[in-house]
Amino acid sequence: MIAISFRHQSDAVFVHTRLNQKLSGKGLLKSVSAAIEKTCIIVIKTTPLIYKRQVLPCLAKALTECVLEKYEMNWYEQMIEHQFYFKEKEEQREIISLAMAISARERPDIPETAKIPAGKDLLFNAFYAFLKEECSFSFDSLIRFRLKDYFLTLKELVGIAIDEYKLEQEYQNFIDHLRHSVQKRHPVKVEINLLYDKYFLFYDEHFRLLGNNYLKSFIDEEIRHFNGFEIDPCVLGPLIGLAPRRICVYTNEIDLGLLQTIQNVFQERVEIRKKVDFYNIRTLG
Repeated sequence: MIAISFRHQSDAVFVHTRLNQKLSGKGLLKSVSAAIEKTCIIVIKTTPLIYKRQVLPCLAKALTECVLEKYEMNWYEQMIEHQFYFKEKEEQREIISLAMAISARERPDIPETAKIPAGKDLLFNAFYAFLKEECSFSFDSLIRFRLKDYFLTLKELVGIAIDEYKLEQEYQNFIDHLRHSVQKRHPVKVEINLLYDKYFLFYDEHFRLLGNNYLKSFIDEEIRHFNGFEIDPCVLGPLIGLAPRRICVYTNEIDLGLLQTIQNVFQERVEIRKKVDFYNIRTLG
C-alpha cells in the first residue's frame, strides 16, 4: 500500500484524477484501488508486482503533471522577483516564456541550453526513484526535500532566459533606432532589388548592378555604430543610407538572419520573391 498526504485538497483531487486516467488507459482500474481518504490523502492498493511495473510510472507522471501545471509558473515568478529582482509583471511573463521555451527545447539558437535537462524529466526521475518502494509520504515534503536538481535547473533556466531577454531588448532598441533613421531620410532610390546567391547583390529599379564603392558612399557616421551594435557595412548599412521606398529581395533562403533584420527595419517596404523571379523579370525587361 502507498499513501500520499497533501496539504491542499485540490492537489489530491488533481493527482487522483490524472492517476485514474492513466490507469484506465492501461486497463488497470480493476487491479488497482486508488481512493481519496480524509479529503487530502490518496491511498493506493495493489500487488507489489503491478505497483512496480504498472502503477509506479503512472503515479510518477501524475505527480510530475501536478507540479508542472499547478506550481511551476508560481515558482518561476517568485524566483524572478526575489532572486533576480525583476518586479514588473510584463517582464516576468516574457522571461518565464523564454525559460519555458528553453526547457521545452524550442530555442536551439541558444547554444548553452543544449546540456540542460528538461524540467519534466528531472521531476519524473525524482518521483520515480523515491516511489520505487511502497511507502507513506507527504507530497509537500517530497517537493521540499527531493527536488534539489529540479530547482537548480529552474534557476539556471531563469538566468539564461534573463540574459536572452536583455539581448532581445537591446536588439529591439537597435531596430527601433534604425527604423527612425530610415524614416527621417530622403529616399536616394525609389526601389532597390536585392538578389541573394551566397551573398547579396544590389540592383536599382532598372535592374542595373550597383557597385560596392557607390553603396558604401551612403554609409555615414550615424549608420556605422549604434550602442554596441556594428551595422553590416555590405547590406544593411547601404540600405539605410539609400532609404528606398521599396525593397524587393529575391532569394530561396527565407531563414537568413540578415533578411529578418531587413524586414524588421523596413517592414512593409520589403517584398520577398523567389530567385527565379529576378531572372524572369530581368530577361523580360
